[in-house]
Amino acid sequence: MAFRRSIVLKLCEEPPTARDKGNLYLPLMTQPFYFDTSIFGGMYDTEFEREITLLFERVSLGQIICVYANLTESELAKAPQNTENFFQDIKDVQKKGIRVSPEGLLPAQIYVYENVAGKTSLVDCTHIPTATLNKVVVLVS
Repeated sequence: MAFRRSIVLKLCEEPPTARDKGNLYLPLMTQPFYFDTSIFGGMYDTEFEREITLLFERVSLGQIICVYANLTESELAKAPQNTENFFQDIKDVQKKGIRVSPEGLLPAQIYVYENVAGKTSLVDCTHIPTATLNKVVVLVS
């Protein structure tokens, strides 16, 4: 079953219709989503609060598994206490930790070496290959 991709995410029981053009629909089953660090802090940002609240409602309903890297845990340890607490309050059955591997770090290092991204972006550049190597097709950032 093929689904269209866009910025808008909707979970549904049936495929989209022609009038639903431009939205991403996912079937109602548990989907692994890779969450980078900014998503957890976004709960306290009024600009993104609504969308992130909806996203975490899907996590609490068991429709989305929150996949995160050990890298994210390290960053959250330095985040404001409410952000770290929010992450810690997500039930263990609703999240899955993965490790950044050398294979995941290498593309990020190449981006920095080739000046595609600055040195301060090394961590950010590590999220996509880490999610990809772990077969997580949706990355939320």
